[in-house]
Amino acid sequence: MTTLRSGLLFCTTTLALVTSASPLLAQRCLGIAMPRRAYVGAEIRHAGIADGRQIQVYGGRLAYRFEAGKGVGLTVSLTGAGGAMRGDSTAVQLTGLVAASRTLSGFDNRLSACVAAGYEINAVDAPSHGASNDGNDYGFASAPVTVGLGYDVRAGAWTITPFAAPSIARYAFDSTQFAGGAVQRGWDGYLTLGASAAAGRWSVGASSRYGDRATKPRGRLTLRAGVSF
Repeated sequence: MTTLRSGLLFCTTTLALVTSASPLLAQRCLGIAMPRRAYVGAEIRHAGIADGRQIQVYGGRLAYRFEAGKGVGLTVSLTGAGGAMRGDSTAVQLTGLVAASRTLSGFDNRLSACVAAGYEINAVDAPSHGASNDGNDYGFASAPVTVGLGYDVRAGAWTITPFAAPSIARYAFDSTQFAGGAVQRGWDGYLTLGASAAAGRWSVGASSRYGDRATKPRGRLTLRAGVSF
């Protein structure tokens, strides 16, 4: 409970910074460099599939930034990815979020803060093999609230932005291999660390998530590349 209260206090503080800071910056404090309003990108990421195990899934991201007035902007982002565990098993991951992002004054316009809310859905279809194997269908859904801080570093034509983004999420989990398939619910907390690099409209990025229920002690790596226009 103490951890949850501390996280809520951090989210509230960051929200106050975002809504009172200087003009809007792109969503680099969450790992997506968007120098222009729209973004299209490809991603390779690890997806948790139960009991801490992971596989790689491949997909893409679409994002668009709306101006909300008074220097506030909202970024809507959607991600879809999928991959094969084996020849007859598949994993699907869907993610969506709405984020507000601002440049903080007093840091040479290099420090940015983000607040985001969204959803994440992971599903695995693993068919059975023979009478003694019931397969391992798996579903995980969460609704995270995330805050992020990023700092821009200039390197020639590139802007490199390391970022840190803790999250608090309400989750629901079910699997044919756990608790008789009963839905389990609870609170989750995790930290995402990474960096983006942008030159003109092009950008690349990498991040890793630590501490959530699916990844446990191990990180969950994501690599991305995209273009903003």
